[in-house]
Amino acid sequence: MSSWKGEEELKGALSSLATAKGVSANRIKGATVACMKWSKEYKRVVHAVENVMWKADVEHRLAYMYLIDALIRASQTKFGDDKDHFAKRFGLHMHHTLSACRKVPDDHKSNVKKVVVEWKKRGVYTAQEIEEAGGADFLGDGPLDSGDRPPPSKEKISSLLDSLQKLKQQHQQDAPPATDRDQPPRKESPPRHQYDIMSASAPIQRLLPVLVAVPQSIAQQTPRPLSRLSNGSMQSGQPMPPNQPPRQRRSRWEDKKPSAPTTSSHQDQAKRHDDPPQRKLDVDDEPAEDTAPAPEFTLEYDDDN
Repeated sequence: MSSWKGEEELKGALSSLATAKGVSANRIKGATVACMKWSKEYKRVVHAVENVMWKADVEHRLAYMYLIDALIRASQTKFGDDKDHFAKRFGLHMHHTLSACRKVPDDHKSNVKKVVVEWKKRGVYTAQEIEEAGGADFLGDGPLDSGDRPPPSKEKISSLLDSLQKLKQQHQQDAPPATDRDQPPRKESPPRHQYDIMSASAPIQRLLPVLVAVPQSIAQQTPRPLSRLSNGSMQSGQPMPPNQPPRQRRSRWEDKKPSAPTTSSHQDQAKRHDDPPQRKLDVDDEPAEDTAPAPEFTLEYDDDN
C-alpha cells in the first residue's frame, strides 16, 4: 500500500512492542491509542499490524495478539458491535494470524488460547469461523499444534498413487458385467417408405383372389401364365412362353405411304371412264359471241342545272 499521513506515527508505536522485554501493558495501551487515532483508515491500520506481527520474533507475537484484542475492544466500545470494522477486517486473515501464534514459546501458548476463547465467548468470532481458520486446537483443552509437519516425501506420494490405482482396478474387476436390464429400452422406429410399400402392394392383394378362382382349364388354354409372383418371376409348374421374333420398328416414312385403294375409289375410276371425253380448247379458237343485248343506261339531269 502507498504511504499515508499516519504511517510514521503508527510504525513507531508498533515497533515499541518488539523491543520491550516481555509484555508491557503500557506500551500496548499506547499502541492502541495511536491506532484508534486513525480509525478512519482502519484498512491501513490492520494491514500494518498484521505485517509486523507475522514478521516479528516468536517471543514478541503474544504482545501483538494482545494489541489486536485491545483494538477490537476499543472499536466496539466506541462504534458499537454493528459498526465495528476492526473485527471483520482482522477476521479476513485469521488463518495467517493463528499460524503465526503456533510458533510462540510454550509459556505463551496458554495465553494465546485464552485470547481466542474470549473472542468466542464475547461473540467476536463464532466457533465455526475459528475452526474454518484452522484454530480448532485453540478452542480445545489439548496442546496447540506446532504446525511444523514435514511435507510428504516423493516415495510416499508414489506409493499412495499406486495403491489407489490398484484399488480402482480391483473395483472394476469385481463389478458385475452390464446386462440388458441396465440399458434403457430402445424404441423401434417404423420402416422407411412404409406407406409407399403398402400402397404398391394393395392392387396385387386385390388381384390374388381373382387369380386363384380362375379354373384350371382356362389357365391351360392360355399360352402364358395368368399369375406372377410379386417379384416378377414365373410360378412353378407353368410352361415358358415360346421365343418370339423381335418386333420390327417401322420408320416414319413408311407410316406416310398411301394405303391401298378402297372399293369407293374403284367405283370413282369406273365412272370417269363412262363419261364422254370433253373437247379441249385450242389457242386459235375464238370465243363465241355473246348474243345477249347490252343493258341501256340513261342519265337523268335536274331541270335547274
